[in-house]
Amino acid sequence: LTAGELNKTEWIAVDLRGILCLRRTSTEGKDARFDPPQMVVPLPLKANSTWELDDSVPGTEMHQRWSVAGEEEVDVPAGKFKAFRLHCEQSWPLSISVDRWFTPGTGIVKEVTATYGPTGRLLNSSTRSLTKFSFAAATPTPNPTLTPTPIPASLADDGHAQKTLITPALASPAPALRIKLEVTKHRDGPVVTEFKSDVTNIFVQWTGENLPVDFDARVAWIAEDVGDVAPPNFIVDQMVTTIARPEFGARFTLSRPRDGWAPGRYRVELYLEEELVGTVKVTIED
Repeated sequence: LTAGELNKTEWIAVDLRGILCLRRTSTEGKDARFDPPQMVVPLPLKANSTWELDDSVPGTEMHQRWSVAGEEEVDVPAGKFKAFRLHCEQSWPLSISVDRWFTPGTGIVKEVTATYGPTGRLLNSSTRSLTKFSFAAATPTPNPTLTPTPIPASLADDGHAQKTLITPALASPAPALRIKLEVTKHRDGPVVTEFKSDVTNIFVQWTGENLPVDFDARVAWIAEDVGDVAPPNFIVDQMVTTIARPEFGARFTLSRPRDGWAPGRYRVELYLEEELVGTVKVTIED
């Protein structure tokens, strides 16, 4: 739950190896099944334990390295908990670190995620904390591998094995970075991605919300394939703007060369501190 709304559902199982994720679905229609299952929490929980897992988002594979940093006390809106801190490092496609505080018998009570650019500069950070929790009664099912699985007595906080692992309700994370990149034929005109070679101007504009202030935003106009006129992926022009406030944007005007635009494939790329955050493909024809 995020801000009181369901955003994903996970099918969890528990065995001698630990707590495992078998399947994950989202409200956006994504459905991921894991074979072998993803390790969420290894058993037994002890400091310096490590494990790795592979995950993916559409078009991108990710590899994560996890470790148990040790036991800590953590304060969240739901109260004070003694929890194991689980730490994750991911280096590709973005540099991301995740810290989760897990309490046996309750679940994840806090999660902090940070995303870094290639220079090591912090791009975005979010924190989710447990606001309340309750235990659900276990329900018999003909397919126990795809339903919440009872926690063994060794994990239940009062020694009763009939308790069920549930996902805690989490507070709203930090606002997500939102960026819109558009190409148009006229200033403030509709979005266009196909142009004639005699077009006078091509306008590139971008807007963003929850942007990192004082970061540099760079727009690059790239000739992807224009035959013999230029080498592939040639940067024709670019503009750099420093972000002055969280809600910000800029416009980049490309003027027709004296001999007209070279027909072919182009693209516009938007970077934040050299981190690619947006791409638009453009075609120019005779």
